[in-house]
Amino acid sequence: MSGILAAIACAAPAAQAAECDVSYAATGGQWSEPENWQGGSLPTSAQNVCIPAGHGTVVIPFGFNAVANRIQAQSQLDIALSGKLTLSAKTPGEAEASHFDDLKMEGGSLSTAGTWLLFTGNTEIRGSVGRANTKENEYSARLVSGTLSGGGTYSVPFVNEGGDIEPGGAGTIGLISFDTGFAQTAGGTLTLDVAGPEEVDVVQEGGTGEALLAGAVDVRVIPPFSPRLGEVWTFAKPQGLTFEGPAVIPGDFRVYAAASGESLLELAEGEGPAPQVTRLSTRKGPATGGTSVTITGTGFASASEVLFGATPAASVIVSTSRSITAVSPPGTAGKVEIVVKTPHGQSAGGGKARFAYEGPTVTGVSPATGPDAGGTPVTVTGSGFAVGAGSAFKFGKIFATSVSCASTTECTMLTPAVAKPGTVDVRATAGGRTSKPGAADRFTFNG
Repeated sequence: MSGILAAIACAAPAAQAAECDVSYAATGGQWSEPENWQGGSLPTSAQNVCIPAGHGTVVIPFGFNAVANRIQAQSQLDIALSGKLTLSAKTPGEAEASHFDDLKMEGGSLSTAGTWLLFTGNTEIRGSVGRANTKENEYSARLVSGTLSGGGTYSVPFVNEGGDIEPGGAGTIGLISFDTGFAQTAGGTLTLDVAGPEEVDVVQEGGTGEALLAGAVDVRVIPPFSPRLGEVWTFAKPQGLTFEGPAVIPGDFRVYAAASGESLLELAEGEGPAPQVTRLSTRKGPATGGTSVTITGTGFASASEVLFGATPAASVIVSTSRSITAVSPPGTAGKVEIVVKTPHGQSAGGGKARFAYEGPTVTGVSPATGPDAGGTPVTVTGSGFAVGAGSAFKFGKIFATSVSCASTTECTMLTPAVAKPGTVDVRATAGGRTSKPGAADRFTFNG
């Protein structure tokens, strides 16, 4: 199996190695130093070996070939560059398994004649020559719990039952290779590192074993890469690879299996923090609406709505997880806060998210004439009005009565009484601003 990144699952209890023939007696140091061992001699390939908990880091140094029948390493064991650990036990099964807690390989090798290898704790396999060689075509290595990382290469049929397998690191295509097989039990976690749209993690069948992947998927973005909504990354087509999904996961991604059997990574926000607005490209516009505003911030990938005050934007385009373009709707003259809403909450607003609608306008008065005694019902159209009774209208210098605005663009009222006939401007005041006089706002008192 080549190029599979994977996993967590229902944790099984760590199996114990057979009764120890020899134990590590020192606290830390090198395997190659006889004085570190009980009895003062190095283990042989016929002995079951124990490194008890609390014994620090035991190192198999460069170029050294360590041997044992089976091993139970409860302290950290480091296999240095070109170092080797060879286990001669051939009996398969948990009761006779070798157990490694916090194993670290830096280009060394680990091989066994056929017994299970059980990994727990923090397991690191690094370097292009790092290998764990076991009997092929049978699952013989298991990650019971903890984390396995490092991007090394394994020629081992592998079962992940309770750990989290993480690929490479920043600046690389995260990759852990299993040359002859991999299985991940249901409930596991597959972790992928992504550094940009040109670097695609690979999941593919490359050996004789069947590849089975189940459980959740965790995708981690490596800064400064910012995924674009709707971007689709395509994995290589694996044989026998399955997802239990769709699985929604942190970090702006959703992973699912397509009907064709090809696995796709769709850049769409899964779980994450509430969005935040940090900048507006323009901070004001006419009350008629129609102003295009580029909103900069974070957490926008799955934005469902943008509000100008309490009113939804006329249109919304989510460009990236950090940028949205919204068109202002008609609004009331004065300042409002722009709020971005996602499944994970909404932005908090504040000064950086404040947008100002310019003053109201009056574009029509109907009817345009009435008696000097007042009391004529009039409908005034325009923009920037405050819904309800929050707007004021003057006919010349006298306020209208019974003002009520059904929207920001239309209000009804009764004309005031005046002392003499004549034509006046009807001017609206809302949000502390007053409309400018014009030919469309005239009303004539006709006696």
